[in-house]
Amino acid sequence: MGVDPWLHIFIIKFISKNNSLPLEFYHDNLGLHIIGVIIHFFSNIDFLLIPDLFLFYTFPVSAMILYGIFKKIFNSENLAIFGTFFIEFSFIGFSFMMYQYWPTSLAVIQSLMIFYLLYSRQTNFIKFKRPSKKSLLKNLSSTYIMVIFLFISSLLIHSLITILMIISYIWIYLIYFIKEYRRGFDLLLLIFLMGIFSMFLLFDFSIGHFTFLLYLNTITLNYILIGIIGGVLILAIIIFLVVRSINFKQGKFKSVILNKNYTKSEKRKIVPILIFIVGSVSIIFFFGNIFLFHLNISTIFTVIQIVIIFFIGIFGYNLYQKKPKGKYLFIWLVGYLVILGIGFFSYSIFGIFREYPRIFLLSTVPILIGFISYIYKLIKAGQIKKPIVKSFIVIFIVFSVFSTFIEEDPYFKSFSLEKRELSNLNWYVNYTNNSNVLILEFGWEYPLIYNMYPYNESTVYPFDMFEYIFIEEKYLNPNIHENYLRELKNYYQSDLYLILTDYYTSISGWENFGRLSENDTRFYYNISYLNRICSTKTTTDYDEPLYWFI
Repeated sequence: MGVDPWLHIFIIKFISKNNSLPLEFYHDNLGLHIIGVIIHFFSNIDFLLIPDLFLFYTFPVSAMILYGIFKKIFNSENLAIFGTFFIEFSFIGFSFMMYQYWPTSLAVIQSLMIFYLLYSRQTNFIKFKRPSKKSLLKNLSSTYIMVIFLFISSLLIHSLITILMIISYIWIYLIYFIKEYRRGFDLLLLIFLMGIFSMFLLFDFSIGHFTFLLYLNTITLNYILIGIIGGVLILAIIIFLVVRSINFKQGKFKSVILNKNYTKSEKRKIVPILIFIVGSVSIIFFFGNIFLFHLNISTIFTVIQIVIIFFIGIFGYNLYQKKPKGKYLFIWLVGYLVILGIGFFSYSIFGIFREYPRIFLLSTVPILIGFISYIYKLIKAGQIKKPIVKSFIVIFIVFSVFSTFIEEDPYFKSFSLEKRELSNLNWYVNYTNNSNVLILEFGWEYPLIYNMYPYNESTVYPFDMFEYIFIEEKYLNPNIHENYLRELKNYYQSDLYLILTDYYTSISGWENFGRLSENDTRFYYNISYLNRICSTKTTTDYDEPLYWFI
């Protein structure tokens, strides 16, 4: 799925043909591509088939690691299976990282394995009895060696994702280290990992994803100091509150969920609040969609799904954090929220770190743990036996999976490149030259690079081979685009080509994807300044032509 695989298989093919590592092609991170080269070398499989087979690795391996994490947390095989299924097939973000052929998936898998190893050790340090020196040293060598190996491997695959996840772990162990240094002993390992990362930074190796830090030089020093001081104060307050709330006593969780007064109070709160939230979101999006948003109904369903998961997850953590290991997981979620807040602030105020939304995708695991912990509470309290509770869970799961598949349909259509759509690109490759300008959908430059690159001339930089401009509404709307197209033609002093696609990524308004209306598409037949060169049609006769601007 997606067009990113074309970039990655191009790099794999380049490495195979030239026996060199083009670090500048992808942020100095070529771990995924080296793995692809090895697969191609030993199996002789075609480069184009590698992304298709990649799913048979990411989904099973990520599922096994998640199953292990959930099983370790809840000591329940059924909840582990349920959690693994739900996170892999719901739209909260994790599955989005797994079904694409890109480095993020491998980095997330390895970083989650690091979490599993650390959490397995930490369960012995958060008991009521203070950990002994012997328990600190138990399995230390094997765990640390494995963690260091996984960290370096993940860092070479996707440095940004790896460091974001490691920072979330540092947040956990920093708080436990402040509470009692033996309980946060593994903070020393995480500091060592950051030391390794510092060496990578020092030698400017495999850190291309951190180029946004260069923008700090453009920000006034006073603003940076104010941001640092304000951030430190806020973090100090959060850390103080979290550290003070940590309690290693056992049995509080069970005593609370079996308390009849709490059960009555919960019924008066959670059901009305849940109805209010779902109703409010539905009303806001219903009327907002009429006048402003113009979103698909599946998007509204998806938003409701995410809101319900997050809301129930908060209630789940409110109870589960009364367990020592529940507090550990709650601190992990707080860490991600802090990182997300810092990322949002950096982008909103200083205009740096535009990748911050990925933090939300990474936080889906602790969010879903909160959701599952509430179901765990229902089981322990015996409330799961009630027909209305069972019905709600089953209906919500079916609703979530159903809305996910409907919502992902335009994503697949927009980001995927079908065989028929390659016809226009192949015509362009075969019958034009590199001096032209091409207006195309975001990401479609990658298959062009894959097919046009002169692999026997390895000094050619692929992204400078031809001029391309991403589709925007102003270039597509036949009522306004003539002046914009003519400006482009005059500016570049070359031929201008335009590919009309069924979906395209929208960069303005509230919609993620745009699409020309049928009337606008038919209007193209009568435009005198556009010459129709070639076209591909869907089984439903939807046209995707290539136009030459005269």
